[in-house]
Amino acid sequence: MYTSVWPYSDGRSWTARYELDAGSLKNEVGQKKADGLRLVSLGGFSLGHGTHAVQRFCPIWEKREAGTVIPTAVTHFMKYHDIPGMSLAISKDEKLVYAGGFGWADKEHTRHVTTASLFRIASVSKPITAVAIMKLCTEGHLAPQNLVFGNNGILKELGTPGDPRIKKIIVQNLLQHSSGGWRNDAHDPMYTNPNLDQHKLIEWVLANRPLDYPPGVKYLYSNFGYCVLGRVIEKVTGKTYANYVKDKILAPCGISDMSIAGNTAADRLPDEVAYYDQNGKDPYGIQVSRMDAHGGWLATPVDLIDFAVRVDGFPKKDDLLPADWISYMTEPSGLYDDSTPPVPGNYASGWNVNGSTWWHFGSLEGTTSMLARTGDGFCWAAVMNTRFSEPATMNPKDKDTAAGLENLMWEIHDQVDHF
Repeated sequence: MYTSVWPYSDGRSWTARYELDAGSLKNEVGQKKADGLRLVSLGGFSLGHGTHAVQRFCPIWEKREAGTVIPTAVTHFMKYHDIPGMSLAISKDEKLVYAGGFGWADKEHTRHVTTASLFRIASVSKPITAVAIMKLCTEGHLAPQNLVFGNNGILKELGTPGDPRIKKIIVQNLLQHSSGGWRNDAHDPMYTNPNLDQHKLIEWVLANRPLDYPPGVKYLYSNFGYCVLGRVIEKVTGKTYANYVKDKILAPCGISDMSIAGNTAADRLPDEVAYYDQNGKDPYGIQVSRMDAHGGWLATPVDLIDFAVRVDGFPKKDDLLPADWISYMTEPSGLYDDSTPPVPGNYASGWNVNGSTWWHFGSLEGTTSMLARTGDGFCWAAVMNTRFSEPATMNPKDKDTAAGLENLMWEIHDQVDHF
């Protein structure tokens, strides 16, 4: 009698063989691989005694299909972290191969998440803004080395900076979070002066918030810097930030339902989810609409995939940008932050980059998001209508919402063989 134990998930088809000799096993392995099955367990025993003993093998194969693996993985993840609702989409070789919605879009009104549910995408807005800047550069309307502030800057009408170093900030510094200040911390300018619009906020910051370092020497992640990029786009194009992005970036991707989010529950669109923050913060007490260029967009994961496959550098679909500008956009700055010890940045222009993998996370009160492009031809997007808490007992790999979501998506990437 032979017994085998292996990790098994509901819904996966499997097959097993018993007492194969080495030659038969080799043939079976080749055949099962050709049939799209993955070897998940290989047991064995000796048949006979002493010098006459021969080896026999007992292999088990599974068929890892997206339709069974992904719902199981997502359901476990959501239950573990008490996530109300989430949605994700995946493309392979620039073709959409999976999209799904899970859980509650609105718990109070028992409305389920669908693939059409709109979510705030938070800082996944930054790659969209970066592509818009790159587009203007390819057309000769802008250059990465253009000054932004001061008498010779694109936004010179916003006043004279109190810190003269601000006059040296160029567009590239804003793209790469190397302006020298205005970081995303407890003093993030985007969470101050809620009654000011973007232009008035920038004027206030220029007059009252000096830099921590000269531009171009440190990586300091700055939401405010991308807010400024939105105003650069407006100045150069004569359009609102949202209208330019819709016309020149989203529409060519076939995207028509993305828009800038509102601030309050009453501002939600008909297909938009409700937001639930697990850290005691109010998802409707922040100025999301003012965050437009750094964190304000609403989208579905399918929308984000439609965007990603037009800037991924893969050959099957025409990209919005020439290849050399995509290379520029995804070249890390190489700058270090100011932590102790300093950590080297992997940030390029609107993307974190590690080799051939590019990605960006997003996080706001009641929102977590991720967009990624991998070197083996995948793009994926995932959004949730919560940020989960961080108990001390949590697995270190899941210590925050973004890390947990990243682990889930890589698990799906590694576990699914058939989309």
